[in-house]
Amino acid sequence: MRKEPVISIVDDDQFVRDSLKRLMKSFGYMATGHPTAGDFLNSPQLEETSCLIADVNMPGMTGLELYEFLLK
Repeated sequence: MRKEPVISIVDDDQFVRDSLKRLMKSFGYMATGHPTAGDFLNSPQLEETSCLIADVNMPGMTGLELYEFLLK
């Protein structure tokens, strides 16, 4: 059984996060939003995520640090 791809959006700005989620859903994708990198890393969507959109400048772990962490 094939699962629908999930796009995860990690951004500390709720307006940006919600806007991107709506945009991705308007294209027919399943999208989830997370306010921090830690929230995303602890979410059930971590293993289901096919595409990640992350803010570069966030408090705590930045989008670039998250990317580097996921590559390990």
